[in-house]
This record gives sequence, structure tokens and C-alpha cells, in this order.
Amino acid sequence: MLLWGIMLICKTLYKKKIMVEKECPKIYQCPIFKKGVLFSEQTGQTYKNLYCLKPEKYNKCKRYLVSTKSKLTIPESVMPNSSLEVDEIIEMIKTN
Repeated sequence: MLLWGIMLICKTLYKKKIMVEKECPKIYQCPIFKKGVLFSEQTGQTYKNLYCLKPEKYNKCKRYLVSTKSKLTIPESVMPNSSLEVDEIIEMIKTN
């Protein structure tokens, strides 16, 4: 009975898309991890560990948030921990 209840909850959450992915769905497309964009490979790995690989963190990444709110191309200079708000970043992109 308990297993049935858990399965029903999981199915409901899946249908409502509330379930969180294990890693950022944009991790393999994110240009900041290309060679030469960040200061070093170690810096890139640190950002990946802090933001991209943690389900509770990637939804706080400014790059991810901007990409979900707009279809604009996000400059490589926008970092996951940008001090700008999402709307400020979008406005900055539009004006450049």
C-alpha cells in the first residue's frame, strides 16, 4: 500500500513537472565551459560543482534563469553567480 502511494505521488509530480532534474538541463550547451572562456579548467569545475550538478542550485544560476525567461543569447560574460538580477541581465543583453 505504501509503495502504491509513493508511485502515485511520483507520477503526479512528474505530470506536473515538479520533479527536479539531477543536473542543469543546459549543462552541455553552456558556453562558459568552453576552453578559454573561464580563467582555468579548475574554475569551470568549481562552477559546475557549485551550480550545474546540484538540483537545488542550478535553478539559482543566473544563466539558467535568463535562458528560461527569454530566448536571448546569453553572453559568456554572464556568470552563474552574477550580482545582477535576471531582468537587469536581459535588459543589458537587449541594449548591447
